Amino acid sequence: MTTKQSEVVEGFVLKSTPYKERDVLLQVYTKEYGKITIHARGIQSPKSKNRAACLTLTLSQFTIIYKEGISSLVKASIIHEYRILKQSIELEIFASFILEYLLVMTESHEPDSDIYQNAFIAFEKLEQGYSYYLIYALFIAFILRIHGCSLVVDGCIECGRKDHLTRISYSGGFVCEECATKFDKPYDLDVLRAFRYINLCPMDKVDCLDMEEAIILEVAKTMQQFLDEFSGINFKTKKFIKSLLI
Repeated sequence: MTTKQSEVVEGFVLKSTPYKERDVLLQVYTKEYGKITIHARGIQSPKSKNRAACLTLTLSQFTIIYKEGISSLVKASIIHEYRILKQSIELEIFASFILEYLLVMTESHEPDSDIYQNAFIAFEKLEQGYSYYLIYALFIAFILRIHGCSLVVDGCIECGRKDHLTRISYSGGFVCEECATKFDKPYDLDVLRAFRYINLCPMDKVDCLDMEEAIILEVAKTMQQFLDEFSGINFKTKKFIKSLLI
């Protein structure tokens, strides 16, 4: 009988669950396999050399025996520990939202390079000091796009006209004055313009966006409502984020 060879993967630690006396089951979103579960033996021991690389908000390299059920950890080393994100409660909350998305809205063993790369860029930009409201709004726009729920920001969602777009409809984007209902909220032109740019801008082009923080905050609140509407998932981080979107 052939012994399965170990292999090296790279991934974000999403969640750590105690298992047996000193073991842990790690949920990791890997570049190579998507979301997988890794059995890390003895990781809760203070003497474990792998312990630091298995903490959440860490990008690590894992040598594993891969299985579609539960993989086994051979060793782990840190690629990047997001220390700056752990030093600010606000940054940690928004970073935790991204981890929660990877945990609850991605399928196991289905790798997606766009998801991996956007999470990587989002963490990088948060650490570099970009507005966490902006990164949050951009990441929600990415989530909606990748799940087939892109918002209509080039015309009215009802009739397609491109003028008199003064409102946003939670049925999916801009709506003109003629098609608007009492449930469609009017916004200032600067907010509407920012809403459009954020929904069209890739995460790696965030440098192209130049907006006032108050406007970004308004867009972030709106994007939060779209996420609630389209995902149907009650994220655990939501109550903490809502306290910041004031």
